Amino acid sequence: MPEIIGHEEALRRNHVGRLYDKEEEDLNKVIFLNEDGSNTVYLFDFPVKYIDENGIIKDILLQIEDAENKNGDFKTADNSAITTFSAKLSDGIRLKDSNTNIQLIPVLNS
Repeated sequence: MPEIIGHEEALRRNHVGRLYDKEEEDLNKVIFLNEDGSNTVYLFDFPVKYIDENGIIKDILLQIEDAENKNGDFKTADNSAITTFSAKLSDGIRLKDSNTNIQLIPVLNS
């Protein structure tokens, strides 16, 4: 279920299945089959899906999860731009996608 729509909204609108094949490669479109056999198309002004490093289209997820490294960091779950939150404030926050790598480090008063 795309995070932008949510499970409760999908139930309220009687969506019974996702029509991935009809969405094609459009990163701004989500299509559902409804209980009555009709389809609902959601068109967004921004991408709600991304293409991962293996060429697979995935829904963007904004949850934070364990980065599974020895530093105890956290990161965004599924997104084209990965944000990593360090367990140590002095290491800051890192934002990385295919073309950008930004690190924000706070200035701490001693």
